[in-house]
Amino acid sequence: LDDYILRVYGRKMDLSTSDHPLNQAGSKAGITFAYPRLVVNTMKSHRLVEYAGIQGADFQDKVIELLFSRYFENLEDISSSDVLIKIAEDAGLNGAQTLEFLKTEQYKSEVAQQYEAAKRMRISGVPHFIISKGTK
Repeated sequence: LDDYILRVYGRKMDLSTSDHPLNQAGSKAGITFAYPRLVVNTMKSHRLVEYAGIQGADFQDKVIELLFSRYFENLEDISSSDVLIKIAEDAGLNGAQTLEFLKTEQYKSEVAQQYEAAKRMRISGVPHFIISKGTK
C-alpha cells in the first residue's frame, strides 16, 4: 500500500497511526483498519459482487460487507479465488457454483464498463457515494 500511495500521490502517508483521520472515522464505525495492506487487482471480486447480485440483493450486500471486512480488517487477498469462494460461502452462496463462475469471463465486460464510467466521474476508490446525479 505504501508503494502504491507513493506512486499515485507522490508522497508517503503513514495511514497506520491511530490518530490518522481514516482510522478515527473507522473506529467510530466499528472498523479497525489493518496495515500494511496489499494493493491487488479486484476484477474477480467485482465480478463476484455482480454474480451475487443476480442471486439476490441480500447475497450481494453480504458479499460486499465480507469483501470490505476481509480486505481492510483481515488483510486477505481479495484477488484470490480461494478467498472469494470462502466469502461467497460465508454469504450463503454455493461454493462449487461460485468456483465455476470465477473460471469464466462472465461480467468482466460489465465490470470494465463500470470502471470506465467511474473513471470519467473521477472516482478512484471504494466505497464511493453519489449524492445527487444531475438533479437540481
